[in-house]
Amino acid sequence: MSHDTEAPLDPITAAWHAVRQRHHLRNFLCFIALGCINNYHYCVVIAGAKAVADGFGLKSLMALITWAVIAGGAFVRFLNAFVLMHWTYNKKYLYAVAMTLGGLGIACVAPYCGDINGLRFAVFLIGVLLIGCGSSFGEQTSLALMDSFPAKTIGGWSSGTGMSGVAASLVFLGLQNLDLSTSLIYALQIPFVLVYCMAYYAGVVLVPRVEVTVAADGEPSFTPVKNWARKWGNVDSAQLLTSDPEPANAHSVDADALAKYDHEATWSAFRRWVHRRAPAFPYEAVRRCNTVIAFQGVNLFLVYIFEYAIQMAAPNVFPDLSTLDSANVTAEAAGGCATSKGDFDFFTQNAFVVSQFCYQLGVLLSRSSLGVVRISRVEVLTALQGVNFVCWVALAKVKALQTLCDVDEQRMYTGIWMAWMVFVGLMGGASYVNCYFNILHDEKMTKALSIVARLENAKQAERRAARGQAGGEAELAPRPCNARELAMNVGALYQTVGVMLGSLVCLVLQNTLLDH
Repeated sequence: MSHDTEAPLDPITAAWHAVRQRHHLRNFLCFIALGCINNYHYCVVIAGAKAVADGFGLKSLMALITWAVIAGGAFVRFLNAFVLMHWTYNKKYLYAVAMTLGGLGIACVAPYCGDINGLRFAVFLIGVLLIGCGSSFGEQTSLALMDSFPAKTIGGWSSGTGMSGVAASLVFLGLQNLDLSTSLIYALQIPFVLVYCMAYYAGVVLVPRVEVTVAADGEPSFTPVKNWARKWGNVDSAQLLTSDPEPANAHSVDADALAKYDHEATWSAFRRWVHRRAPAFPYEAVRRCNTVIAFQGVNLFLVYIFEYAIQMAAPNVFPDLSTLDSANVTAEAAGGCATSKGDFDFFTQNAFVVSQFCYQLGVLLSRSSLGVVRISRVEVLTALQGVNFVCWVALAKVKALQTLCDVDEQRMYTGIWMAWMVFVGLMGGASYVNCYFNILHDEKMTKALSIVARLENAKQAERRAARGQAGGEAELAPRPCNARELAMNVGALYQTVGVMLGSLVCLVLQNTLLDH
């Protein structure tokens, strides 16, 4: 249905949109900072994964670092999305900060926990797990918050997350070449957490619709309050997100469209288990949201499997310079064959961290492209990333782009895989920003999600009415369903599971097919 037929907004809603737009630039810049720092510590861990694993003498377990940084995140994403729905944003961001600080602290002290490498590595993984929890909790909170801002705000967040990888790779590369220990490198990242706090608590302007008023002359009135100065229970997702009205054409739904969602699934054993432990859990709303966004979710899932498997398999494509003789003989004296690490160029010597920089550069460019390029056919990105994965595994197996004998030839190979890693990042970043933008703003999905919200809210009303007629205890006022928020959370779970499986795929490959 054409948007030309949409009814005009009521004065309060129109004023609310005007106030949000007035603060758009400030919020856009704040979300760039939030996205950058939220993923920054996570990316520092990924950039340093090879150095840490080598330092503990456990090179073959490098992929466990990536898996640990994601595994805890999957759990906290679920809690944040479906259990802690009544928590305020102030509290959620505070918990994200606390987990990140705790993880950095443990990662710093891990090398000093005894003399057994396996034990020290296990302690380090606990720190990494907490860092991943903080990053995932913050990302989930921010993505859910996106629905309360103008559409392009997600571009700021996406650009920030792209910047984080580039910054983390450069910082780790620079500090590593200063011969700083990994413990000191992680300790130096702690101050950035304070900037993260400032960006949200003093920077982002939340605009609860209940705080917007309209003067007699029609001018909207709203007084921004810094988030740290608000009461803990003053602004939650219900006040922000459910105040955004449904599209005007949402009610003009034919019977077939409504019937697609207006039925309940069979009560499986899992659903009965969930209902016994969390009767208020919006099982049907989550299931229906998954039906709506499944295509976007599956593409996120597959892209991240391919993407993270490529990242962790990358060291198998690079030449292993640690096998070279340490004798101080130049390549020229050896007839062109290198005899020490120093014979190779800087990029080859720091291959893994450089590959992370190239990958993150591609992610930055593609996640910042939303205002220029919109890609609706996200399955094309998934297919291209799948081709990348197959090619990288094949190269890692046959060692086609590496040589220890010809320094000049290796320099050419290094340039090839640097450019290729940029392309891998372009595909992953483009999928991320376009899938989430589609979930929030695709017309068909918006219309379907509005139906899901109406059905869930009607179900809540029926349950309250039945409870009242039965003379039961009065319920707390339920949290109105915001289906787009739920849909973003479901999409983020697809992404997280994809990253976990991608890391496990690489771990299996490194210890089987690629084990030389």
